[in-house]
Amino acid sequence: MSQGQFFPVCAESVIVHLQWLIRVSFLAAWVVISVA
Repeated sequence: MSQGQFFPVCAESVIVHLQWLIRVSFLAAWVVISVA
C-alpha cells in the first residue's frame, strides 16, 4: 500500500472518530446539564 493511498483513508477515519467524539461529549454535557 503506497503512502498516497494510505493517508486519505487515515485522515477520513480520524475525521469520523472526531465526529463521534464530539457527539459523545455533547451528549454527556447535555445529560450533566439535565441531571444537575
